[in-house]
Amino acid sequence: MTVTIRDVARQAGTSTATVSHVLNSTGRITDKTRRRVLTAIKTLKYHPNLHARNLALGTSRTLGIIVSDIENPFFPAVVRAFEIRAQRRGYDVIASNTNYDPRLMKRAAERMLEQKVRGVAIMTSEMSPKLVQEILERDIAVTFFDSGLPREHTSTIKMDYRSGIREAVEHLYRFGHRRIAFVAGRSVFRNIKARQVAYVDSMRGLGLDPGPILAGNQRFDGGLSAGVAIARMK
Repeated sequence: MTVTIRDVARQAGTSTATVSHVLNSTGRITDKTRRRVLTAIKTLKYHPNLHARNLALGTSRTLGIIVSDIENPFFPAVVRAFEIRAQRRGYDVIASNTNYDPRLMKRAAERMLEQKVRGVAIMTSEMSPKLVQEILERDIAVTFFDSGLPREHTSTIKMDYRSGIREAVEHLYRFGHRRIAFVAGRSVFRNIKARQVAYVDSMRGLGLDPGPILAGNQRFDGGLSAGVAIARMK
C-alpha cells in the first residue's frame, strides 16, 4: 500500500502542513516535532512524490548541467565536482549530454524546464539565445562555462586561453622548436576560435609563421588523426 503524507502526519501526531514544512525545510518547526516527523517517515518508509512537490512549489532542490560530449575526459570530472558540491548544499543534479547536436541541446533545455531546476550550468556552444531567454524567463539561474554570449542575469566562467597557449608556445620555443603545429577544433565555436587566435598571435609574437593548423573535432579520434598527420609531415 502506498504511504501518503497523511499517514506520516497521523503517525507523527502533526498536521500534513507540518510534515510538508519538514520535508521542504520551511517554516518554524521545533526540533522535537522535526524528530517526530523524521522518525515517522523512516518508520513508514515514506518517499515523497518529488515531481508533484515541484509542480506545487514551482521549483525544486535540483540543479542542471549540460555538456557537449560526456566521452571527453574533461567533462566527467567537471560533472562529478559539480554534483559533489551541489549535494553538499542539499541539491540533486540532472546532467544532459548534447553530443554537439543543437536538437539535443533543445531537448536538454526542455528537460531542465520540465524538472523545474533552480539553476543550470551550460558547458556547450549549441545553446541558442532563444533557449537561454526561455530559461531566464522561468527565473532559473544560468551560468556559462567557457561558452555563451554575455547576457543580463547570467554568469560566465571564462578560460584564459591567451595566457595558457602563449606559455605552451613559448615553452616549445625555448626548447628550440620553430615549426609548431596547432590542432584546432570546429571553427563554429567561439571558444575554439579564441584558442586559434591566441596560437596565431603567440607565434607571430615570437617572429614565427603560424602553422601548420590542422582541423580536429574535440574528440579522441580527431586528435589521433591530427597527430598521425603531424607525424607524417617533413
